Amino acid sequence: MNLLTLPQTAATVFSWAITLNGAQVSDFGGIRFSFAVNGLGTSGCCSSQLEFSVYDPINFYGDMLLDGAEVTVSCHELYFTSQTYFCDKISVSKNICGFTCYDRICKTDKLIDISEFSFGEDGTVSADGVLSAVCAQCGFSGYGSSGTGLEYIKFTKGQLENTACRRVLELISEAMCGVWVCNDGMLYLACLGGGDFGDYAHCEDYSEIDFQGKARITALSMTNSDTGEMLNFGGTENGAVITIDSPFASEELGLAVWGRIENYVHTGWQCDTADITLDSTLKNMSSLIFRRADIEGDKLFVTSSEFTADSTGIYFSGGAAPYNEWNYADYLERGLNSRVQIGKTVGNVRIGNDTLCFVNKSKASAGRSAGSGKAEKYGFSVGENGVTEYDGAMISKAHPSQSVYTDGADGTDILTVKWNADNIAQDRQFKFTVTGKGTSEEKVTAMIFPDGTSMSLEGF
Repeated sequence: MNLLTLPQTAATVFSWAITLNGAQVSDFGGIRFSFAVNGLGTSGCCSSQLEFSVYDPINFYGDMLLDGAEVTVSCHELYFTSQTYFCDKISVSKNICGFTCYDRICKTDKLIDISEFSFGEDGTVSADGVLSAVCAQCGFSGYGSSGTGLEYIKFTKGQLENTACRRVLELISEAMCGVWVCNDGMLYLACLGGGDFGDYAHCEDYSEIDFQGKARITALSMTNSDTGEMLNFGGTENGAVITIDSPFASEELGLAVWGRIENYVHTGWQCDTADITLDSTLKNMSSLIFRRADIEGDKLFVTSSEFTADSTGIYFSGGAAPYNEWNYADYLERGLNSRVQIGKTVGNVRIGNDTLCFVNKSKASAGRSAGSGKAEKYGFSVGENGVTEYDGAMISKAHPSQSVYTDGADGTDILTVKWNADNIAQDRQFKFTVTGKGTSEEKVTAMIFPDGTSMSLEGF
């Protein structure tokens, strides 16, 4: 074990440079990079955060509107590559202007444009096609992955319409059991158990590491959220279980994921300070791997980290939460995020623990503003053979484009309802049995529906 003595490189002065929309920033300090993955890193998008402060006595920056402004950070004396961030928030207090910025992952909140997508005969497009579009639309130089399985993921048009690029990435990460990071301008899927990915922090001087237990993955439970099909892998030994709920779940994808995570061992740990100034391998601040130079083959997975930078070098602190902390919290957060996303998608539907109902939006808003505390709800029930009864009326805003009534000489009249004049396949025909046709005794005695069922009529 090495005990940290700071600073290791006191004789060298490291000169940092920051630009804001291409212009050099002066009188800055307090450079801090940080990130935290969701739980163990089995889903989501991990955006690296940059914070720094600027002495601003004339309020030059404080008076500017800088939302989304491009910020770069570099250091000439180090191997550190110039990184691009985007301004999200500015705070001003006592001549100090504080900046909070995020890497390019923050650009994925826009809706994905699918106008130029080519869907196959099965109505789907590959994950490769979708990811290439996300990269082009959000400014990434490309994408990569530390694990196989992307070839088994295909999107339907319905899954992509009115969907944010970030949500698309989240769906892929959930299915692949990994987390997206921005690595030197590239979108990268760091898959659990997928070996090395991205850069890593490599150090010789570090404070004592507090190890907080281990957990071995012994089972994978994968459920197709569209069909309800459940797939299980492993499970013959006691240990940690990874659960995946995804519309892309399949035997092939499950085997690809299980091949990576089977017997993967998660280690909980925390390191308060490590000097990584002379690390020639660290090219950016999205490192998910920490290595101790004095231990051969050492590799510790990082779920949260903080890098501070100044004229003496770069210093790391971080670690990974123990299994008993991330497991339950991750489960709750993923469930909550899923409900929020469903709520955004379906609008007037409210989802409870064991209920689903339709909500009158105007009534709900009025109720909150008036302080009644009650929103007007309408439930429904499903009986045998799929017969559904609703508490309110179901009204469709779609109307047929044309209705054609054909007078049949053989006693069978036909009403053809056209929903789309250009698509005969959508036509619906209703047949009427007529007796005494053309006489005062003419009657309609039966009606045959488009699905072939019939109904007897009297008095028509």
